[in-house]
Amino acid sequence: MIFRNLTMAGFKSFAEKEDMDIEDGLTGIVGPNGCGKSNIVEALRWIMGESSARQLRGGELDDIIFAGTDKRPARNFAEISLQLDNQDKKAPTEYNNFDELEITRRVERGKGTEFQINGKPARAKDVQLLFADSATGARSAGIVSQGRIGAIVGAKPEDRRSLIEEAANIKGLNQRKHEAELRLRNTETNLERLEDLIVQLTEQKSQLAKQARQAARYRSVADRIRKAEARLFHARWVEAESACQKADAEREASAELVETATAGTAQLSTQQALLTADVPPLRTAESEQAALVQTLRIRVDDCAREKEQVSQALERLTNLLGQIELDEAREASLQQDAQKALSDLQSQLNKSKDSLQENTPKLEAAKTQLAHAQASSRDADEQSAKNQAQLAAAQRNQAQLSSRLDELDRRIAAAQSSLEQLNLEELREQVELSAKVLSAKEAELSRLEATHESVEARLATARETREKAAEDKRDIDTQLARLV
Repeated sequence: MIFRNLTMAGFKSFAEKEDMDIEDGLTGIVGPNGCGKSNIVEALRWIMGESSARQLRGGELDDIIFAGTDKRPARNFAEISLQLDNQDKKAPTEYNNFDELEITRRVERGKGTEFQINGKPARAKDVQLLFADSATGARSAGIVSQGRIGAIVGAKPEDRRSLIEEAANIKGLNQRKHEAELRLRNTETNLERLEDLIVQLTEQKSQLAKQARQAARYRSVADRIRKAEARLFHARWVEAESACQKADAEREASAELVETATAGTAQLSTQQALLTADVPPLRTAESEQAALVQTLRIRVDDCAREKEQVSQALERLTNLLGQIELDEAREASLQQDAQKALSDLQSQLNKSKDSLQENTPKLEAAKTQLAHAQASSRDADEQSAKNQAQLAAAQRNQAQLSSRLDELDRRIAAAQSSLEQLNLEELREQVELSAKVLSAKEAELSRLEATHESVEARLATARETREKAAEDKRDIDTQLARLV
């Protein structure tokens, strides 16, 4: 096979697509340093299947993609195509139907690389074998880089043998031999596994036969079970139908009970409304009478307290009158004593007139005593007048208090008469009777509501039973249809 054309796009320094025709004979590439001569050789190595980025002077595979410059943006992929002349039919057998072969390798950032041979996807190993059969390759002696000659001269016997095998065009055969040996070992391993599987299947054969017999018995038993289930479902269907009829009857009875309970509830609601309408006036009257009774009781208590105060004042006045009477008696006694002393002194004066001259000192003493007696008499008269005034005032106060006491007695009697006329006990009895009637009606209403709820619950249960029976009937019909 002969190289005819090399096309590069986005590979290292070749940002744009570059076509390079390779003519017969020797082809030389001349250019200054850094123009990309080594990149062309590395492009050939890469298209031949080189997988190591270090062999291509890079750190990773994406480093072979054009990284961009100040004037050109970076590329996202690199692609190389190599056209081979296969007219001598030295390619592998599967490619000898073509006079020309085109090998393409493409790499994208972050997505890996892919090969194509004549437009069809291929493996890297296929490309490497294609060139190995032609005594060349990415790392063959046909591509000599700097320092490669010295390495060949100083190579070990094993490395020289590899070079000789490559020159003798048997390196590809060795690779195919290695692959054939690998496939042979895999085949032997598969044969061993196949023998093991045969042993296992032989052991499983008896078990499968036993399972087949069990399956036949299972089908027979399953058939009998289906028939028994059909009979059971039929019996359940009959029972469910009977339950449905019974539920319908109970539902009708429950509906009648509900109607009766509804009518009773309406009647009781009417009675309750009437009683409820009668209760507010009674309660209002009761409140008014209770307020009146409380007012009268307060008035009676006030009158009683006032009567007690008047009684106490009257008692004090009575005591004062007694004291005044005692004072009057004492003053009267003093006045009598003074009158008696005055009479005695007058008598002595008359007796002493005769002996005036003789008894002048006695006369002066008698006059002095007379003056004292007259002064005492005047004091007694003044005190008597004061006592008479106090007595008159006390008598007036006593009359006023007696009048107030009589007025209070009349007011207490009037209040007691009003209390008797109110007839509160009878009114209370009427209110209590109305409350009892209302409570009885409310209890009757609660009982009817409970009966209504019970009937509703029974009706709901009957409906659930009917629905369940209908569902069982549908299941039975479905299973019967399956059996038929």
